[in-house]
Amino acid sequence: MNGFLTSDRIWGVTVFVDHARDYTYGHLMRGLDLTETLLAKKAFEMFAVQGSNTVKQYHADNGQYADEGFMAALLLSVQLVLITKMALLKDRSG
Repeated sequence: MNGFLTSDRIWGVTVFVDHARDYTYGHLMRGLDLTETLLAKKAFEMFAVQGSNTVKQYHADNGQYADEGFMAALLLSVQLVLITKMALLKDRSG
């Protein structure tokens, strides 16, 4: 055994909530970087398509979603993101 089962750890989760359909989707992540966040976004959108739904907008409370890479992915998908003011103030404070 080469140890890959113990070295590949889950470090976080991104939770997507569809308020209109009363559904929550959690995507386990091996890191907290932009690449993992975009993989979670893609997985959620693929799941939504299976139910004949499309994601038109995200509402985030974490400044990570204001990252240029995430915004670029939204532009490519013609989607919007609303970042709460409180999250942006928290990120600036420290």
